[in-house]
Amino acid sequence: MNERELNPTLRRQPIESTHSKTSKVGDAGLEWHRRAYERCKQQAKEEQRSLNEIVSERYGVSYLIK
Repeated sequence: MNERELNPTLRRQPIESTHSKTSKVGDAGLEWHRRAYERCKQQAKEEQRSLNEIVSERYGVSYLIK
């Protein structure tokens, strides 16, 4: 934190607590794809359509499922 910080709440906190979010290195992209795939599967099930059809509409590709 900058020594010139004007926010009194931030000034009272130790520096370590301002960066409390831990990051996962190398997993964020994979996790995003997994969630997107699960959402597509759910939509295909709800609408009784093929997964390929849903993926093609959303992302313009249909190589996911043959």
